[in-house]
Amino acid sequence: MEINPIWIFFYVVIFFVALLAWLAYSGKREDIEKHIPNGERYSKLEIFKSIERHGGIIYYLGDENNQIEVSKIDYDYAIKVYQESIRKK
Repeated sequence: MEINPIWIFFYVVIFFVALLAWLAYSGKREDIEKHIPNGERYSKLEIFKSIERHGGIIYYLGDENNQIEVSKIDYDYAIKVYQESIRKK
């Protein structure tokens, strides 16, 4: 019985595509789990000031004495992930 090299190539390609998909999924899952506590903390704090710096928007959460500096992208993502985790419970 002769093994066709084209089939071996297709199986290798399919294996690598599946491997990359799995790696992307597990990386995203760890990222989501890391942002849930931040989303919970951010949702309890009020945005008291926002500024534009280096082409991005920075939020200051808390008050004048105690504040956290967070980029808009990180803030929005953490809040979104936290709200989705609450819906799943």
